[in-house]
Amino acid sequence: MKNIFKIFISDVKRIFQNVVAVVVIMGLCVIPCLYAWFNIFSNWDPYGESSTSNLKVAVVSEDEGVTVAGISVNIGSSVVEALQENKVMGWVLLRHPTRRWMVYTAVNIMRLL
Repeated sequence: MKNIFKIFISDVKRIFQNVVAVVVIMGLCVIPCLYAWFNIFSNWDPYGESSTSNLKVAVVSEDEGVTVAGISVNIGSSVVEALQENKVMGWVLLRHPTRRWMVYTAVNIMRLL
């Protein structure tokens, strides 16, 4: 067992005498750690408010509602009210479809004919 430790210590001494070997070993230790740290940090909270609140999504509600059995139902306005309270996405609520807004995607709530 003593012989193994002697061989190990002599190998470590030889490695530290060669600058190129030290640089290569340090690179082999540091580069995988950096890769893991950056990868974990970039995917830490992909669906959190801080990640998606800047993602603009246009919502256009053309729904006029309907009366069924004496009850007025307007699903479009219910959806728009719920989205106004939701701060997870960057909702852009529009009255009419337009191309002026720079948005990622659009949701159009159509009226029934």
